Amino acid sequence: LRVTNRKLYDALQKAPNRLDKYCPIRERCPSRTVMRSQLDPTFLRTIAGLFSVLVARGITFSCYILINRRACRFDAVEDFNNAREGLTDAQVFDVSAYGPSQGRHWGFAREYWDKARDWPTFLQENHTFTELWKWLQGITSNMITNVPGFHPANFGDLTAYLTAVDLAYGK
Repeated sequence: LRVTNRKLYDALQKAPNRLDKYCPIRERCPSRTVMRSQLDPTFLRTIAGLFSVLVARGITFSCYILINRRACRFDAVEDFNNAREGLTDAQVFDVSAYGPSQGRHWGFAREYWDKARDWPTFLQENHTFTELWKWLQGITSNMITNVPGFHPANFGDLTAYLTAVDLAYGK
């Protein structure tokens, strides 16, 4: 294979070691494969399911705890804290999992749990991908009546987008 574009060549050389970042087929990436195997559609429509997706996307994506320990499904914040016990910060979160970040740290788990507990009715309703994405960006939409935006503190547009995709599987 002859690649003339140096940037493309460099990215292809990195791909085997960082598939979550460089694999063009999202569903085949290591973190997404673990998430897909453990976060079934019924579970995604629960408080614990929302919390688990928020942790996977906002904290543990592309890290040892998710990929190697397959720690992805949490029924409460205490389950997540127990799973990270004995691990280094680098094994639990990657501050640049999606590139420049608004911050990643295991400390966001409490906020995610508290926010997820406020939304049991919302989770049981059917929402379009666009509604979920706007909700995660903190945008209140007239498509979602009487529901204020959610917006986790460290979620940027990309993290909100990918989380909305994950939650859309719960329909």
